[in-house]
Amino acid sequence: GKVETKQKGKVETKQSCVDLQNLSKMADKVDVETKKNEIFDEALGKDYISPLPLPLRLLAYAFLIFMAFTALYFFLIGISVLSDAFKLIAGTGAGEVFTGTTNPIAGLMIGVLATVLVQSSSTTTSIITVLVGDGLVPLETGIPMIMGANIGTSVTNTIVAFSLIGEGPLAYERGFSGATVHDMFNYLNVLVFLPLELIVDLFNPNGGGLLEIISGAMVPDEFDGEGKPDNKLKEWTATVKDKIVKTDKSVVTDIAKGKPSAADCVGTTGNVTFKFASKAYEPQEYVICIDGAVNTIVPALINEEPNTEGLTTFEVCVKLFEDAKLLSAGFLFEKGKGDKEAGVALLFLSLFMMILSLSIIVKSLTMIMRGPARKYMKKALNFDQLLPEVFYSTPLLRAIHIGGWLSIAAGAGLTFFVQSSSITTSVLTPMVAADLLTLENMYPYTLGANIGTTTTALLAALAGQKELALQIAFVHLLFNVLGTLLWFPLPFMRAIPVGLARFLGRTTYVTRAAPLIYIAMAFLIYPAFFFGIASGYAASDAGPKVASTIVILLVVGVHAYALFFYLKQGGREKLLAYVEAKREATLGAPAGASILSATDI
Repeated sequence: GKVETKQKGKVETKQSCVDLQNLSKMADKVDVETKKNEIFDEALGKDYISPLPLPLRLLAYAFLIFMAFTALYFFLIGISVLSDAFKLIAGTGAGEVFTGTTNPIAGLMIGVLATVLVQSSSTTTSIITVLVGDGLVPLETGIPMIMGANIGTSVTNTIVAFSLIGEGPLAYERGFSGATVHDMFNYLNVLVFLPLELIVDLFNPNGGGLLEIISGAMVPDEFDGEGKPDNKLKEWTATVKDKIVKTDKSVVTDIAKGKPSAADCVGTTGNVTFKFASKAYEPQEYVICIDGAVNTIVPALINEEPNTEGLTTFEVCVKLFEDAKLLSAGFLFEKGKGDKEAGVALLFLSLFMMILSLSIIVKSLTMIMRGPARKYMKKALNFDQLLPEVFYSTPLLRAIHIGGWLSIAAGAGLTFFVQSSSITTSVLTPMVAADLLTLENMYPYTLGANIGTTTTALLAALAGQKELALQIAFVHLLFNVLGTLLWFPLPFMRAIPVGLARFLGRTTYVTRAAPLIYIAMAFLIYPAFFFGIASGYAASDAGPKVASTIVILLVVGVHAYALFFYLKQGGREKLLAYVEAKREATLGAPAGASILSATDI
């Protein structure tokens, strides 16, 4: 009996120790949560609404919601104006870059740079689809171009993150992280699938990479076009936006096809026609060659105006091509401004609209978030918080991340509705900044947005009734679907892009210009550098090839040394410690606390 009592006492004592340890852990967790809430509350500012009487409180919430939605409307207009501004600044050069290369690296960088210039992956992929369908760009070259367009489209929400520079440091960090998680996925996806495409093509006796083979098998023998879906968002914003600016995007497609040339007639029989994609011309189609010679027939009208110069049909077609203008409507068009001049003015106007709108959105949301509405808004955006506890308390279900898959579906559906992944991710970026959407849940939204944006080129290809056009559209879809299946299902895989984005967000404590530096390096300098190197190797002369080799060896050497220092000389630890110290000093957190370093940024 004494032995049993002694053993029982030991068990009870051991259990008491375990209970004390659990209580201690819970207390530490509560302390951390309390500190986090204090930091967030300090970042949000004083709560002016909760102390008000109920009627005034409801009126204040209604006013803030109205202001947030009004600012969102003008923010969306600002994004559209920004896109048109870049198109006008780039001019016809955005179309000219697509043709004349078969190098996959050059094709990838063309996709990046062209999308950055026109600020729309839908526009870029639609142009690539047309060019591949018409045989002007080989399918194997169009595939890396599509991958590059995926990277280039993420610059818009990164610009949005930079627009948050006037907000508090915590909101700025979160916004930049939320924006760049889209970029990290796109870059990682390209690093996997572009080499894989080239390797499979190299060892495939019949030719063709992985995406080319699968997409080819998906193309049906016969298909019926369903047309392009209506863009309801564009219809809602067009009333105001078209009074500011309207561009003829099909001009870029025409330029990408190349200017009509007498060389097009050599060796041909019958009639050779050139059809403008732009509907600004009447007629749109011209017979430029007849039986191997240029068409010398003199039409009475040029685009419904008298042909006073006596130009031939061939000369008329060339003149219309050379005189094409992107700017087609708006107050600057009415004042007779040129494309470049209007583009610069609209760039500043769009940035002003976006910064002002974002400021109103973020401040309205943060004031609402201080009240009881915060938990409901967070649940509405973070699907995992709507699910029963079993979905995140069970290890297997937590690893599957059901809420994330629901977010992917929501992101795809929203992007299909608005026909722009840039709009989807740009609207969600301020939500991350305002702590309404976690970075982990922002990530699946961006994956869904990538999938949803593929429908534009896919439906356009179905309507065009061209097999190659449909195949390149399927490549775009496969690239994003396979990428999602690679980088999302397994927790350690989805932690990679999220972790990289989290670190980029923290660089805002080193310099407030971090997003601007990142945009310049990731979307302009590096793509232009690799495009130049690829073009050098594609040259027929030995000089450019030698120069490209020397430059690439120097650059590789510098990067190799930097990587060696980072991995083997303690560079990683020094960098992380420096960034974390700057962050803690700014937020006022105790050294080494790492209060917000886990899953909430």
